[in-house]
Amino acid sequence: MDEELLERMLPRVVEWAETFSRRILTSPESLPLTPTQLKVARSVGVKRPEAVRIQIGTTTPFPPDPALSVAARTFGILCNDRTVHLVLGDAIWLRANTGEKPEELARALVHVAQAERLGGLAEFVSAFLRQCNQFGIAGAPLEIESAQMAARLLGAQPDAQEEPR
Repeated sequence: MDEELLERMLPRVVEWAETFSRRILTSPESLPLTPTQLKVARSVGVKRPEAVRIQIGTTTPFPPDPALSVAARTFGILCNDRTVHLVLGDAIWLRANTGEKPEELARALVHVAQAERLGGLAEFVSAFLRQCNQFGIAGAPLEIESAQMAARLLGAQPDAQEEPR
């Protein structure tokens, strides 16, 4: 994607991310981390794991703005049935039936820690999308870090053939 176009779209992307994040964080259906998940969150550097909420879903959430939806698909961030998690600050959307996979939640929690480290949701989303635009999602440094930290935590090596989600 053209860098100028990306920069023009970022405010709308951040606005959607903040709205969706608030929806997850305030939903009675969202879940706090379990004691085991709190431990994982702390081990990957989440400073406020008690603030994290998880919403389980079956349908990938897409922005209502058609241009943003196209951009999300172009980046490979939101891919219908292939999207396993979406991290928006302290809010995590997790596809149903993947919550049992410790690697997926660990990767998502690394993204939560990254958002904290970068200064918040807006900064994380902006940095992540710029990296995806420059390197592709599989080569984005924030995505690589999440895969590597999760693999180290779980005692495995990330599969080089598998594209990070």
